[in-house]
Amino acid sequence: RIEEFAAILLDVRMPEMDGFETAERLRRLDKVRFSPIIFTSAYDKTMGQLTRGYVAGATDFLFSPLDADLLKLKVATYVQMYLRSEALRLQIFQLNVSLQSLQAELARKEPAENGLKTRIRELEDVISELNRQTVGSLF
Repeated sequence: RIEEFAAILLDVRMPEMDGFETAERLRRLDKVRFSPIIFTSAYDKTMGQLTRGYVAGATDFLFSPLDADLLKLKVATYVQMYLRSEALRLQIFQLNVSLQSLQAELARKEPAENGLKTRIRELEDVISELNRQTVGSLF
């Protein structure tokens, strides 16, 4: 069972499967497709290594020796971004529930009330804007 993650830390060199291959596989899974991946490496601080990491799905790259304070700040930033995205998703869900309720009420009433139609259009606009912001804020 795959969980959602606010941030994923991957070492480039791991036994059996390296971090690049792991990241490529993670990017194929719906629940972690957009989770930020921070690669760490004590080896090969070259542009080729960085390029390979970003092509594999990295969001960030840190080389050893790791600065613990910098790592904490980066992870905290990604967690904060994740929490904002989750709050937007919840707001979109709640607005969709309200919209469906209004649409059901409208369908039951003949002739339709203009105020209800206006409120539905407003909710649709808000949902569209929140969806646009959420997609724009993905990693």
